[in-house]
Amino acid sequence: MPRRFPIGVVVLVVVALVALAFPAFIGLMADWYWFRAVGFQAVFTTELFTKLALGLGSAVFAFLFLYANLRFAQRGVVPKPIVFSLDRTETRQLDLTRLFRRLSWPAALLLAFLIGTSASGAWLSVLTFLHRTPFHVTDPIFQRDVSFYVFTVPVLTLVLGVLYGVAILSLLLVLPLYVLRNDVILRRRPSI
Repeated sequence: MPRRFPIGVVVLVVVALVALAFPAFIGLMADWYWFRAVGFQAVFTTELFTKLALGLGSAVFAFLFLYANLRFAQRGVVPKPIVFSLDRTETRQLDLTRLFRRLSWPAALLLAFLIGTSASGAWLSVLTFLHRTPFHVTDPIFQRDVSFYVFTVPVLTLVLGVLYGVAILSLLLVLPLYVLRNDVILRRRPSI
């Protein structure tokens, strides 16, 4: 039979989520009423949809990349599963390989949420890139319009930063798995 979560844990999680989301919701509604009062609802919705699209897009990319790497690192049968005894009689044991397999989905989801949240903060750079106009002033060294450095370079920096961050997080997540599976040997034993 599948085990169910106690009702107290579910209530505690719901209360924590409401407590964390309520101040953000109040701030969002206050901003909406202010923008509506001054007649700039389009500005508010453009900012909101850009944040959502940027955060959701980078979160989906990060989740797919991290989860695929974690599942690839856990592929196949583990020749020697790592099992710890939780008591002296060895009746209760903790299988680390099975635990890592179960935690890969929530870990990838949590990290993807954090990456998406941080990437959504660059909404202004993305909007200025999407609505860029040339300055008609050419850079004397590289012969590019100066607007390239003002509008395009920050977005390229954002994209490269997200790619670099996801790759480093993926490496930090899968390296312990490879070491536990003995796929990566840190020290060689001297041969006699």
